[in-house]
Amino acid sequence: MRLALFDDWRLGVVEGDLVADVTDAIEGHSTEWPYPWIPRMIANFDRIRPRIEERLASSRRLPLAEVKLRPPVPTPFNIAAAASNYKAHAAEMRTMMDAGRFGGTAAPPVGGGAPSESYESALPDVEGRPHGRRGEVFLKSPTSIIGPSDTILLPELVPGKEVHHEGEFACVIGRECYRVHRKDAIDYVFGYLGLMDITVRGEGDRSRRKSYKSFTPIGPWIATRDEIPDPQDVKVNLYVNGQIRQDAHTSDQIEGLAEVIEYASHCYPLMPGDIVTTGSPAGVGQIHEGDRVKLEIVGIGDFTVDVESL
Repeated sequence: MRLALFDDWRLGVVEGDLVADVTDAIEGHSTEWPYPWIPRMIANFDRIRPRIEERLASSRRLPLAEVKLRPPVPTPFNIAAAASNYKAHAAEMRTMMDAGRFGGTAAPPVGGGAPSESYESALPDVEGRPHGRRGEVFLKSPTSIIGPSDTILLPELVPGKEVHHEGEFACVIGRECYRVHRKDAIDYVFGYLGLMDITVRGEGDRSRRKSYKSFTPIGPWIATRDEIPDPQDVKVNLYVNGQIRQDAHTSDQIEGLAEVIEYASHCYPLMPGDIVTTGSPAGVGQIHEGDRVKLEIVGIGDFTVDVESL
C-alpha cells in the first residue's frame, strides 16, 4: 500500500495515477500541526489497515496531477541519517576535501570513522560485522522537512561554500525501536520513501550544515514494508534539470538499512514515524537557484523540488 498525504493533510492510497481519499478511516484526523494522528496511525496500522481497505471501494479518486502532495511524515521526532555509507561517495568526498574545496583540510574516513570501544562492546556479537569500523549516524532537524513540489531555499553563504544534493533511500519506523539487533531491525520498519539530504559542504557540525529550513525534501509517499521485499535491492536515481547525477543501488551500501537501524537504536530510541535514511551514493554536486531536482526510488515513485535563493 502506498500512503500519501495531500491537500489539506488528507490521507490517500495511491493507485497508479490516482489517489483514493481514505481520510474517513482515521479517528481523530486533524489539519493542525503537529498532526498527532500520523504517528498514531503508523503505530496502530495493523488495526487501521482493514478500515482503510474497506473504504477503498467507495472512496473518491483524484488524479495525482491535480492534488498537492504533502511530506508523508511532516513531524517525526528524529531523522537519523547514515554518513558516508557508499564507498564511491566516501572516495569522491575525500578527493574534494584533499583538493581543498569547501575550506576542508582533512579527508573523512570511509564509513564516518570507527565507534568508541564502549559502543562496540554494547552491541551483540554478530558474525560478519567488520571488526573495528562502524559507520556514523547523525541527526537532522525535523523542521528541515518539505514535501514534493516544494522549494529548497538556498541560504546566504560565505564565498567558497556550496550547497549539494544527496539522493537517498529512507525508511519510516513503525514502532518503538531501542537497542535492536540487526537481524530483527527490518521488523520495526513501517515503510519506505525517498529523501534528499541537502548539504552545505565544509567544515563544522554536520547536523547544522544539513538542517537549514527546506534541506530535507521527502516523498512522494510511504510505500508500506510489504511493497519492498528487500531494502538492499532498490535503485536510487537523482536528476538535476533532467540530467542524471546519481545512479546507484542500495546493494552498494557499506552497511545495510538493518545495520543502520541497529546502530542508531543503540544511541537513542526510534519512535513511530521517525525516519532513518541510508546515506548518499556517489554523484553529489552543487545546486543553484532555478534548478529542478528529481529523486526517483524505483519501486516507490519519484518527486521533484525547485531551488530558490533566500
